[in-house]
Amino acid sequence: MQNRRYVLTTSYNVTPKDIYVEQNVVAGSTWESILIITYQQLLADIAASFSSPQGPEGGSTAAPLPQQVRNIASTLHSFLAYHGKTIDSRVGLELTNNFDASAADYLNALEVATSTKRDRRYHLKVIRGHFEKLKAASLGRSPKETSLSQELRRAVAGSGLAPKTLAKQAGISPSALQRWLAGATPNARGLAPLRRLEFKLGLGRDSLTRLVKDEEPRVDNSNATTIGFRQDLRLLIEDRYAIHESDFNANLTREWKSLFDYKTSIAPQFERSARGVWRLIPKKDSASRSALVCKGSQVCPSADVFLIQLRSFLGFLIRPVEAGGWGLPSDQAQTLSWLAHPEAINAFLEFKTERAKGVKHTGHAVFCQYVASLLRDGTGYLRQRCELRHSLPEDYRPLDDTAWKLMCEQTQKVVKAWRKCSTGIRRAPQDPIAFLLDLDEPLLPVLEGIKRIERDAASAAPGSKQQAILKRDALLLALLLSNPLRLRSMQSLTISSSGAGSVYRTDKGYRLRLTSSQLKNGESGAGKRYDVAIAPWVTAMLDEYIEEYRPVLAMDPNDTYLLLSSRSTGLWTEMGRQVLKLTKRYIRGCSGISPHGFRHLVATAFLKKNPNGFLQVAELLNDRLSTVMQAYAHLKRDDSLTSHNSNVDALFVQLKKN
Repeated sequence: MQNRRYVLTTSYNVTPKDIYVEQNVVAGSTWESILIITYQQLLADIAASFSSPQGPEGGSTAAPLPQQVRNIASTLHSFLAYHGKTIDSRVGLELTNNFDASAADYLNALEVATSTKRDRRYHLKVIRGHFEKLKAASLGRSPKETSLSQELRRAVAGSGLAPKTLAKQAGISPSALQRWLAGATPNARGLAPLRRLEFKLGLGRDSLTRLVKDEEPRVDNSNATTIGFRQDLRLLIEDRYAIHESDFNANLTREWKSLFDYKTSIAPQFERSARGVWRLIPKKDSASRSALVCKGSQVCPSADVFLIQLRSFLGFLIRPVEAGGWGLPSDQAQTLSWLAHPEAINAFLEFKTERAKGVKHTGHAVFCQYVASLLRDGTGYLRQRCELRHSLPEDYRPLDDTAWKLMCEQTQKVVKAWRKCSTGIRRAPQDPIAFLLDLDEPLLPVLEGIKRIERDAASAAPGSKQQAILKRDALLLALLLSNPLRLRSMQSLTISSSGAGSVYRTDKGYRLRLTSSQLKNGESGAGKRYDVAIAPWVTAMLDEYIEEYRPVLAMDPNDTYLLLSSRSTGLWTEMGRQVLKLTKRYIRGCSGISPHGFRHLVATAFLKKNPNGFLQVAELLNDRLSTVMQAYAHLKRDDSLTSHNSNVDALFVQLKKN
């Protein structure tokens, strides 16, 4: 449909106005079957067809048929009002996949003559036919229903008035009426306009206002439990010490690239253990974008993690002595050789412990694990690269290759000792969700939070970017509850009109299919195959978002990611922060839950109701059973003690009887 300008004149339903029809079809898009179009544009196209030499059914017409256009427009306005939409709304499910049911519901609700109902049925078919000719294959769903919106839609549909016309005659805001039709709840100031609407529609007094529920107060989490780690983290962020990648000198860059090639090459130059390989995955499945961890179109998550650790270690060596560092000049510190120096490694781990308030945590263990793999006898990269000793300052340099290997062996003992004792918890995953786990139904407040987001979406301007963002956010929390994936997996979800995406539809609903590159476990263990159902209660939300709201957020027509950023194209890198913001804003009593926190919440809630369901939780989280048993063993102990104490209590009761 090319850009054209039509003048559409009807009776009371549509006022004379110019209607500008925009080209919104994006050629080459993976969703090119979707035509982003409003009912206003569709009606303009219908009007143009009646004014053309060929009528709507392809027959010859000698002159325009304005009365037919007015009749079709009248039916369309009434049909849209019944389904909570207006002429400015985007075409949705009511005219596509659910057309038959939507039309039947609308016609059954009308209290008109049989002949009038027959005419309106014909008009709807004409409207549907024009949309089919424009090749718009959208899917969406009807708006959220409330008792008020249901009653209001019936009344407006039966009035024969377009919502804008009705609003004008009742002296109320057209946008307010559109939001009420979509499911928004009027506030106290909206009651008087609602009464004027009752009068205009010929309804009894309070027939609409009595359906308005008291507005729920906004969630106030100012007194939510403070998470100590997050407060400490804010202070630590202000005292950054890691060396930035842009500050790497030529020597360090060269050494890093050699290590990276050794870890990722199929046939490395030096000996490497079977488990010493760093896995490469497609860039599209990762938020990592550093050139130092990429190889062509692939990226290495393990290298990304280690690079962060390495930057901190080298930053510590450069950090002034008075600030707890080693105070080395930058050029002397920039070499991988320091990873083989026992004193430097030990000093860094002591420094990390001090910053963690004395806790030797898993962050220590992860660093030690990486370093240990580089120092192993026979397959350790640093142990085989004796010439790297020359990169160290003379005062720290081993005399010969034998001394270098001996130093590597000493450092390996250091990291082994640290790794063994680094079992503390710096960031307790249960702290942000503890207030939920104390409830009989820990997941209920999350569902209530999703409902609040949906309510805000209904109150937003119809078709606006803000409404699309809120719909996306509600879907995001729903997916985290239904399928508690890791953040990277959730970020990498895709859709495709061919059904080849991560999220695809079947006749039974949506399913979620992940490749090994989208999973932490890769090709090993639990990560071999992941193809599971998405909860049925999420289906309608997915339908609605994909076809009505995702296109509003899409900046790039070729973007296949399911959950899109509102600010940039490609993978949504800020998703984790958005989840924290949403949970803090919409879940009462919450200080913010991370995507990983959802995994702990879902798993713990399940195990509380199913004490022996560790295998099911392993499947739910796509994790190894041993990992789940270790992480949630405390729940089994609690259940065992509870059962034991119940038996003791029963014995006390028996003693009293005796």
